[in-house]
Amino acid sequence: MNTNKFEVFGEVDTFQKAKVLTGMYTVLLCDDDAAFLKELQTHVANIFSKRNDRAKIHTFTEMEGIGESTLAQCDIAILDIDFTGKRYNGIDIARRLRAARNDAVIIFLTNYIEYAPEGYEVRAFRYLLKSEMGQKIDRYLDQAIEHLAAEGESIRFQISGEIIDIPIKDILYMESQLHKVKVFVQLPNSKKIGAYTFNSPIGKVEEDLSGKGFLRIHKSYLVNMAHIQKYTCHQAELDNGMILKASAAKYAEQKAQYLLWKGELING
Repeated sequence: MNTNKFEVFGEVDTFQKAKVLTGMYTVLLCDDDAAFLKELQTHVANIFSKRNDRAKIHTFTEMEGIGESTLAQCDIAILDIDFTGKRYNGIDIARRLRAARNDAVIIFLTNYIEYAPEGYEVRAFRYLLKSEMGQKIDRYLDQAIEHLAAEGESIRFQISGEIIDIPIKDILYMESQLHKVKVFVQLPNSKKIGAYTFNSPIGKVEEDLSGKGFLRIHKSYLVNMAHIQKYTCHQAELDNGMILKASAAKYAEQKAQYLLWKGELING
């Protein structure tokens, strides 16, 4: 247990069947030409493979098949604008996407560049002529991924089928409670703290978040190093004044990891 008397506000009831999804992008591809859509899917999959990034790619030839949960999870969408014989176009799909996932990156595919002005409404990131896909799709996807990273990296929690994105900067620490993990979050523009609880061994969460700036200071605590104000062999003080118990047994190893993260120790 932590030694603080802070009250936790906005706590969410315990969720079941939760997991942390990291290093994974969800990509939505829409085009009414099935053959072209397959070619596009191959291009996109190869680009993510070359980057050593993982992507879950959804493909659709019509808007009716796109569910709200798919839209809510979408990080990057590549949408054909002109759907032949349909009463909708790619702009309409983008409107649905914006309503479900406001920060998704939208790239429009088109044979006709005159469609471009319509994209301002849905904040299109790039326009790509189909005739130039082979030459430009790599660069545009790289730019889209860089844009997502610049907006602030988040950790995606899948909780009972619901996707919750929590910015890393807002996570204070995680605490193991029996077979559950509680994630303590600094609520934006507030001194209040929220919490999400889900079923998972904290060791698995630590493994999933490797390289994301979290330190296992105790068997029960996984702490965001960005919020550590002071770290001793007995405790860690966070920048909001909270104090967490630390394990003395692995202090030297963990302190070295912390100093490396801060850039204060050269790994020779």
